[in-house]
Amino acid sequence: MKKRHKYGILYVDDELNNLNVFRSAFFKKYKVYTASSGEAGLKIMQQEEIHLVITDQVMPEMTGLEFLEQIKDLRPDVPRMILSGYSDVGDILKAVNEYNIFQYVVKPWNRQHLQLVIQNALQQWQLKQDNADLIKNLEQKVQERTQSLEQANAELRDVNAVKDKLFSIISHDLRGPLATLSNFIGLLIELDDSFSPSEIRHLGKRIQTSVLHVKDLLNNLLHWSRNQMNNSKAEMEVLELNRLIRRNINLFEATAEQKHIDLQINTDTESLTVMADENMLDTVLRNLISNAIKFTKPEGSISIKSYQSDQRVIVEIKDSGVGMSEAVRKDLFEQGKHYTTHGTAHEKGTGLGLKLCKEFIEMQGGTISVKSIEGEGSTFSFDLSIV
Repeated sequence: MKKRHKYGILYVDDELNNLNVFRSAFFKKYKVYTASSGEAGLKIMQQEEIHLVITDQVMPEMTGLEFLEQIKDLRPDVPRMILSGYSDVGDILKAVNEYNIFQYVVKPWNRQHLQLVIQNALQQWQLKQDNADLIKNLEQKVQERTQSLEQANAELRDVNAVKDKLFSIISHDLRGPLATLSNFIGLLIELDDSFSPSEIRHLGKRIQTSVLHVKDLLNNLLHWSRNQMNNSKAEMEVLELNRLIRRNINLFEATAEQKHIDLQINTDTESLTVMADENMLDTVLRNLISNAIKFTKPEGSISIKSYQSDQRVIVEIKDSGVGMSEAVRKDLFEQGKHYTTHGTAHEKGTGLGLKLCKEFIEMQGGTISVKSIEGEGSTFSFDLSIV
């Protein structure tokens, strides 16, 4: 098996005998390339892997120093040496100081001495390469570590944003209903003999409304925070859509009756099967129906419609409520926006439920949108994959 030499050496000299002697002296230890002119040496530099360049000084057409000056720009990392029978001090100083020559060797050269000089030159080159590789590896590790820290910081910022949003909603939106509950209960305890049965029923309804709001808000907070913290995935299964719609309408019939709102379902077919996550879909339907009731005036109407369009099932929740401005509609689902809006019976809303709806619908491969005219009502629509 032919031995593969680690280092390549280029020797340039216009005398053929010198080239043969050099090749004979070092071909067993190095991969030796020879050239009889500077032009030929430049071609070899462009084509071969060279680790050390040695050149004669006095040559026709291009001197050794001129040749070394050209390869300095071509391969600045390669050490350069010059051989010459002219041991002029001026040439030596010029070679070392101006051309950054590793060493100047006077002809006739001694094989053992030249071998030692070549080893030192190659060791210096190898040391520089090892240092460069070390620096490169260190820079790569620093870059990877920096990217890892940046990712960790980004994740931490996201967690803190979720935490801050939870704290903000809890402090802002739970204190109100809880304070109302506390006041109502305090009135019932302190002034129980002063209220008529109708007034007690009225207070009871107000307490019930506050309790339901707190319950809905807590459910939304738990679902949303779990989704944010655990990066939950949708557990898709085949579901009968209209059954889920009717189940969620039943939850709100009493609330709708209190506001004398006509709550109805319209569907093109009794059975529409979709591929969805049941818990997520329930949460979406509860939020959208609850919002429709909140923002619909007494004696108003709400229609929940489901129908097939191509390979999708469309669900629309349309109300005759207060509607919203175009500016509010555009930002309604944006994570960075937060709206707290009172319903027509002073019900409290946080805007969190709609963001949760958007996240859950998109996790099930669907989209959600809203059309609204201020003072006339809103229509929320989302689509799911049909089975």
